[in-house]
Amino acid sequence: MPQQASPADCAGWWKPGAAFDFAPLWYRVGERSARRVQLRVGRINGIQHGWAHIGRETKRGDAVWLDVTRGGGRWLQCGPFVVGADGQEVSTPAARTEKNSPLRFRACSRTDDRSECTAWW
Repeated sequence: MPQQASPADCAGWWKPGAAFDFAPLWYRVGERSARRVQLRVGRINGIQHGWAHIGRETKRGDAVWLDVTRGGGRWLQCGPFVVGADGQEVSTPAARTEKNSPLRFRACSRTDDRSECTAWW
């Protein structure tokens, strides 16, 4: 069962920007959609982080969130963060992790009244 965190609960996490180096793990959502949801993993100030991102042909009301777990079937859901206007890109704050950490992430989205998640990373 996830424990949902509001955007305010994740506000203390780093907010990644376009200049951060990241390796995207992505997938498309929706059957006829060009929307793209990514689980992004990268370094912020030299420390590895993971965050979720939705972009491309987004629609107002689409949502993205980041699930974070240490295993055991429980996770924290950071978000959802909602797209405010068609075409807007939205990222979640980034959760910090380290090499060999048991912390795992996945990016999730809700588009066209359907929720989907990436595999855990």
